[in-house]
Amino acid sequence: MAQTSSFRTAFRESFLDPDEDSRVEPEEVTYETPDGEELHGTLWDSGVRPSPAVVMLYSPILHVHDAYKTYAQFLVRRGYTAFHPHHSLSGMEEAIPEFAAAGRWLKDREWIDEDRVAVYGQSAGGHDVYFQLSTYPGLWKAGIVWAGVADMIPLLEWGHIPDHVLRRLGDPYENDEHWWERSPITHLDNLEDPLLILHGTADEIVPASQPRLVHRKLTALGFEEGEDYEFDTFAGMKHGDHDDDGEYKKWRRIDEFLEQRV
Repeated sequence: MAQTSSFRTAFRESFLDPDEDSRVEPEEVTYETPDGEELHGTLWDSGVRPSPAVVMLYSPILHVHDAYKTYAQFLVRRGYTAFHPHHSLSGMEEAIPEFAAAGRWLKDREWIDEDRVAVYGQSAGGHDVYFQLSTYPGLWKAGIVWAGVADMIPLLEWGHIPDHVLRRLGDPYENDEHWWERSPITHLDNLEDPLLILHGTADEIVPASQPRLVHRKLTALGFEEGEDYEFDTFAGMKHGDHDDDGEYKKWRRIDEFLEQRV
């Protein structure tokens, strides 16, 4: 009961009754990529020592995703340092090693618990998380995907793909191997770290068929639901829903996952 009450308080203060005086001011930092380039990131320090952390990914834009600013305050209230690494905007492919470098940079901070660093992403950021866990198994303690893109080709018919992605990937009929290679579902056999997959059933941008494809693929690969990965849907929630009830249910589930896995 105490934990539930604590969660409700943290949720209300972060999402429903934001108190500017109690918010943590973000700090702009730099991290170095494998090729020596310096990139920026935004850090919210929880003050816990050593601090567990959650790295929040979103490759389509350079600035901090607006929702992530609120999520960061919530995570800090729950004792996690939050970090949003920026990227070079060269492309989603280039962001994969850049985000991994950001994770390593954070784990190297002496005040961070290097064994308790998770990664979170939503929508295209979920695509980033899938690639982090499949490309760098063992780097992250766990991964969390909300409304994440998993298989690019079905989105052509049943979802939405931004114009800049279409331009970069080219014609799907002439470049189908490229589209397949850029789909995280192709690489799921490399997973080692616990994964939480969450999705709204009324998502009109990234349809709920996407996580079901992942669920089916992981099962076929021999991964066990509840042990290797967890999968939940939220009835009636759309892609951009930020209503109080939906956010509460979503972050309650994420909080439980972090508590158990990180």
